Amino acid sequence: MPDVTTITTIAGGGEIEFITGFQIPKGLGYSIDSTTFFVAIDAPDSLGAKIVESYIYEWNDIDQNGGTTVDEISIVALAFQEFPAAVAARQGYLTLSFFDINTFEPGFKILPITKLIW
Repeated sequence: MPDVTTITTIAGGGEIEFITGFQIPKGLGYSIDSTTFFVAIDAPDSLGAKIVESYIYEWNDIDQNGGTTVDEISIVALAFQEFPAAVAARQGYLTLSFFDINTFEPGFKILPITKLIW
């Protein structure tokens, strides 16, 4: 399983999307059930009333150039958490459970020759 440790932010904060590509050639029959990552927000704000989302995209490299364009990716699974407004925490590790957006079943089953990014 891929394991990456990094901390990234943008000046002034705001919404950020990170995309990491994976090809799982021997993943047939396996499922991706969850993702775990660290989130943090600057004081005086908190995670209260915030929504954190994670997506799994299927990537079809239509033009075979190794690059990703909007036309080549489609969302296949989603995981999210909405923090209750009363949450005062500013940071923490999250484990979010994916569900397949086509079947609404828990997790995402890896199909033959699936290229995924999340």
